[in-house]
Amino acid sequence: MRSQTPTMAGVGVLVAALLTAAVVGHCLVRCVIASRRSGAFPHVDLWHMLMGTTMIVMLLAPVGGRTALVGAVIFGIAAAWFLASTLGPDRPVRRPPDVRRRVAATSAVMAVMLVPAALGGPVPATPAMSDMTPRTTPPGSTTDASAMSMPPWLAAALLAVCAAVVVSAVRAGVAVAAETPRQRSAARLGSVCEVVMAGVMSYMAVLAL
Repeated sequence: MRSQTPTMAGVGVLVAALLTAAVVGHCLVRCVIASRRSGAFPHVDLWHMLMGTTMIVMLLAPVGGRTALVGAVIFGIAAAWFLASTLGPDRPVRRPPDVRRRVAATSAVMAVMLVPAALGGPVPATPAMSDMTPRTTPPGSTTDASAMSMPPWLAAALLAVCAAVVVSAVRAGVAVAAETPRQRSAARLGSVCEVVMAGVMSYMAVLAL
């Protein structure tokens, strides 16, 4: 990824941000519709909105220090909460356990990706964006993009998790059972959004190498 020209890398980042923004917009629409029908917001869609917004910020703006630390803690807690929610009795208002497991997995990926930013200082989470602007800090300083470097083994682990999420979401989309064609389409579109988010997370992990 370092061999890419700044323009190519920047275009990739912008495309990833736009795709994520589309997912955030989709989740917002789902929340509005659910609120009008039942008066309650679906917590999975709300969390996807927060996750997607955080991803866009990580792609386009500097993230680090306390902000990244708080984000890592919040996503870590969310991963544990969604995973724990799959262990208790299922309720009709909840999404299926496999959906919550995928949310837990992607939340854990977000938490791990934010840790280097929390430890390394306020630097862009995706070095591709920093390559498009002149360097303002000396190499080796705490705000240098190298502080965000992710060990290859960790990036590989995150890619494996994201790949598992993609496989699970695709299977869920193919095997979806719904009463009406509209419900099936909505469920499959939700699976597509999960695939997009996992794909963008994979791209971010590669950029952080």
